[in-house]
Amino acid sequence: MIRNLNRLSFSAYGRVLGEHLPNHGFPSGAQWIARRQEIVGKADVLYRCADADVYMDYESCMAVLLVSLRADEDALEAYYLDKPVCIRQDVYYCVVPFDESCCIHMCTRKDAQILETPREFGGAVSSITANLNIRGIRTLFYQEKENGFFFQGEAHRQYELTYMDKGSMHSIVAGQEYVLDPGEMMLYGPNQWHSQYSEGEELVCFLTIAFDMDCDYADILLNRKLQVDAAGAALLNGILREARQADVLSGDFICCELMQFLLEMIRRAHRGEQGAPLSRPCASNSENDIVDQALRYITEHIYDKLTVAAVARAVNVSPSYLSVLFSRHLRIKPSDYIRREKLEESKRLIKLGEMNFSQIADQLKFSSVCHFSYLFKRWYSMTPTEFSRSIAPGELVRTHAPEEADAGALQEES
Repeated sequence: MIRNLNRLSFSAYGRVLGEHLPNHGFPSGAQWIARRQEIVGKADVLYRCADADVYMDYESCMAVLLVSLRADEDALEAYYLDKPVCIRQDVYYCVVPFDESCCIHMCTRKDAQILETPREFGGAVSSITANLNIRGIRTLFYQEKENGFFFQGEAHRQYELTYMDKGSMHSIVAGQEYVLDPGEMMLYGPNQWHSQYSEGEELVCFLTIAFDMDCDYADILLNRKLQVDAAGAALLNGILREARQADVLSGDFICCELMQFLLEMIRRAHRGEQGAPLSRPCASNSENDIVDQALRYITEHIYDKLTVAAVARAVNVSPSYLSVLFSRHLRIKPSDYIRREKLEESKRLIKLGEMNFSQIADQLKFSSVCHFSYLFKRWYSMTPTEFSRSIAPGELVRTHAPEEADAGALQEES
C-alpha cells in the first residue's frame, strides 16, 4: 500500500525537503548534475548510490517511490512522491508510475557510483484488495422444522452455511457426525455431501445460506463446528432484516454482511480462538471418505433393494468393516441407516399423496406392505395410516409467518 511521504515515515531512508525551496531544494554546483526523467511502465531494476545521496522530485503525473534498506522486493516500501526528497546513500530505490507513466526530476553528483540490481520485479504497487468475494447468494432460509426432522443429504457447487438458532441438530459431513447446538455453525464446501436430522421432541430452528464464493482460505472453517459470538449473531440478524426489507440495495448489504461474518470467523479460527482444526491421521481420513461414499450411494439408490453387502461392494470394503465404520463415525448400524433412509423417503411419498401404501412399499423394495407398516410403526410409533391422517390439511401445525420466522435467538439482540 502506498504510504504518505513525511519526515517521520521517510526518516529511515533519507530526508523530505521543503516544498517551496528554490530548485526543488536540490544542491547546485559544478559537481552536481540535474536531469528530467520520464518513466513508462513497470520497473525491472533497483538502484543504489554507494557514495552519495540522490535527490528526487516529481514533475507530472503520479509517481511512486519504492525504497528499501536491502535488495529484497518484500522489504520495499512505497511512497507517493509528491514532494522533493533526499535519498541516503546505500538505500535501494526505484520509481514507478502510479498509472501508465510519470515524469520526475533527479539530481546526483557527476561522479556518483549508481549501482543497478536487476530483478524480476513487476513494479506493481501493492494495494488493499479483497481476498474473499461473494459472487452470489442462491438460497437464504430461516427454517423451522418439526421434531424428528430428517434431511437425506445433498451436494452442490455452492458453499452452505448452517447456523443453529434453537434446538439441536445432527449434521453428517465428510463421513463424520457432529451435533450443532444453539449459537453454533458449520460451513459445507462446494460438492461436499452433507445431511441433517434432529432427535427428541423440541422444535429446531436454523439459518441456511447457500452462496458462490471465491476465497483461498475458507478451508479453515470446513469440517468443524464453530461458536458464533454476539457480534457474529448481529451480522446474521442484519442479513435476515435485509432479506425481509428486500429493497434495491438489500442484496449488496446481505453480501457485505455475509462477507464480514465469514471474515471474522476465519480470523478467529486462524488465531486459534475456536481451537485447532480437526486433525485426523490419514487412515481416519480414508475412513471418512468411505463413509461419505456409502451415504451418497444409499441416498442415490434409495429405490433399489439395498443391503449392507451391496453398499459395501459399492465402496470396495467388506460388510463387517463397513459396519465398524458406521458404528465408529455415525453411531448407527448400516442396516439401520438404510432402513431409516427408506422410511424417511416413504414419509415424503405419503405427503405427496400420489401412491397408496402398497405402491410405496413396492417402490422402496420392502418385502411386503405388512413389513413396511410394521417397520414404520416401530420406527415412528405410529402406523402409515396414522401418519397420513396427522398431516391432513385440517390438522397441519400452524407455521410462522415470514415476519415471525426469525423471532428466536437471532432476533434477541435488540
